[in-house]
Amino acid sequence: MTDEAIAEAFMRCVANFEITSDVSVVTDDLVLTIKDPRGSYEARIKNIPRSEYTTPFLLSLHLNFDAPGLKEANDVADDLLANCLNMLAFTTGSSFRKHRIRQIVDAEPKQGAMRDVLMWGEVVEYDDPQPFLRPEHTSSIERLLQFDVPPAIRRALRWYRLGIHADSPDDQFTYFWFALEIVAEFQKPTSKVHDKCPHCQSALYCEKCEKHPEHRPYAKQSIRALMMAADGECDEATAALLDQTRNSLMHGATLREIESTLPDPHESVVDILGRILLKALVRQFPKEVVEGAYMAFLRLICITESMRLPICRRLSLWIRRDILIWSLKGFR
Repeated sequence: MTDEAIAEAFMRCVANFEITSDVSVVTDDLVLTIKDPRGSYEARIKNIPRSEYTTPFLLSLHLNFDAPGLKEANDVADDLLANCLNMLAFTTGSSFRKHRIRQIVDAEPKQGAMRDVLMWGEVVEYDDPQPFLRPEHTSSIERLLQFDVPPAIRRALRWYRLGIHADSPDDQFTYFWFALEIVAEFQKPTSKVHDKCPHCQSALYCEKCEKHPEHRPYAKQSIRALMMAADGECDEATAALLDQTRNSLMHGATLREIESTLPDPHESVVDILGRILLKALVRQFPKEVVEGAYMAFLRLICITESMRLPICRRLSLWIRRDILIWSLKGFR
């Protein structure tokens, strides 16, 4: 396909983003321009002046780029914006985060054609929260706080919280894995284990030494052992799937790029890891403390079930439901 044909197959778009940052352009009348040397985008950045300091400071970022069509333009713009914000953070050491998108416009409509526009509301409308918090939650927290949580587990709980709050499934999986690895390292047994054959998984034998070599469990072995101990449904195939997913993400891939190796939908691998991590974290509390805390939660099962929310989209509520079901089965 010629360059002209490729150009005709794409449309030139402009996306208007608002960015939160702890730095601003040095003056309000200065417009900074970033041109990708490969021509994939051009970004124009300027301050959005504000008269009141009770509103957050925002940067305006206009992104010029090519997309196959307006339908695909939103995803293309998000990917290019992430690339641009990554480089801004890298070169300035400051934070940059997408606040919202205002519109995407067809910048070069064909002669005589109307200009196509994707518009987002002038006022940001947030989802109505689910009515979930009850006195039982606070009494359960007080019960759990009776246990002096070790520092390592507190750090794991922090990564668990960040994972629930993360926007993308890739970030959720990564944060959950951080938490799982911390828990596994914290409770790693001191007893040594045998090296295993990569084919049959039997203990390897050294003919010269006439014994089975032993060592303390490696990190990967500790994580696998923790997953299987925490979740009876986690088998070798599940552990291998999660480990392979972790390796792919840590080496630069995304869940979408490796979706052919994942369950359908590919985001469900995050739910699998989240469920296992949750059970592993619960196991770090004394049984008598957990029993006392979750007795109050059991009465909320019917409420949660009746909501019938899309599970993958509401991971935090889904995980709470898993606590209820698991505690009901595991502590009777």
